Amino acid sequence: MIWLVYARSVFLRIFKVAMAYPWQAALIAALCLSLWLHWGKQDAQATIAKRDATITQMEAASKIATAAQIALNKAVTDKQTQIARLTDANETNRRNVADRSSDYARRMSAKSYCREASATTKSDSAKGGDRPSAHAVVVSRADFDILTGNTARLIDVKAWGDDLVKAGLAVPSAPE
Repeated sequence: MIWLVYARSVFLRIFKVAMAYPWQAALIAALCLSLWLHWGKQDAQATIAKRDATITQMEAASKIATAAQIALNKAVTDKQTQIARLTDANETNRRNVADRSSDYARRMSAKSYCREASATTKSDSAKGGDRPSAHAVVVSRADFDILTGNTARLIDVKAWGDDLVKAGLAVPSAPE
């Protein structure tokens, strides 16, 4: 409350002086207004400078982020290409194994490998001409398909293990 009384008395004194000296009071008021505008302009220029610095930093960060995203996209694309190549190689290995196995099965089939016993005489079989080998193994087609699938899976596992060794994620096993 006291400050209100004090402010009122100061205001009245300034008003009395301004009435007594109007030109001087107007000059002082214009000078105060000029100083106030100058400080406002300085503040605005500082705000503009901060904004420009922020924009520059944002543009630099955007360029860095764009470069990082491009590098990440390239790494992902390269990895996907590598996986696709490995998949193609594994599929090729499976096809090769299946083809070789089918050829072997055709060659070793009971019809082509073993001849009818009634067609040969005892003397012919003693000579060893068309008799089946002691090492021949004949399996059903279902068992043959299972064996072929298992062989293809083993080839894939070996390739996967070799890739892990190349990448340094595994060590090769010692030969037995």
